Amino acid sequence: MNRVRRQGGYIAADVLPLAIKAFAGVLAVASAAVAAAHSPAAPEVVERIILGVRESAILASVAGTFIGVLVLPNKDTRRVSPPQSGPWWRRGALFALRLAVLAVVLLGFAWVAATSAAVLGQIVPSLGGPAAVPVAGLAGVFVRPLLPKILRALERRTDSFVGGQKEP
Repeated sequence: MNRVRRQGGYIAADVLPLAIKAFAGVLAVASAAVAAAHSPAAPEVVERIILGVRESAILASVAGTFIGVLVLPNKDTRRVSPPQSGPWWRRGALFALRLAVLAVVLLGFAWVAATSAAVLGQIVPSLGGPAAVPVAGLAGVFVRPLLPKILRALERRTDSFVGGQKEP
């Protein structure tokens, strides 16, 4: 097992991917709960439209996207963790940069998934209205096959950005 030196001793390097997955699971559950609360099935709820997409559909696709992160293998999740060598400030900056870029990419994908579900609801009327919310959630899960490539590109770009060695 790889170990990372910390100030108070050693911690296992395998803990970080599990922590990232746990955080993604909490975000998925929270956004699904908020999406259910804002569901248009309740007659007293007036729903906001954000960039042409209903708020509950966006929240459902965010939940689906984070579920896609949750089912990601640990070997791919480790790409977000900082390298074990180098000064502490570089490792911290690299980790923060990777998490921020990954969050922006995932939220962008969630918005695209919600928009595609809204367009699908316009084409197929039976998938419109309240049925668009679970369709958006399922569309968000489709980020899973793309994540290994996204994380590899993220690792290469952020390593060179924060002062690491450029890879050919």
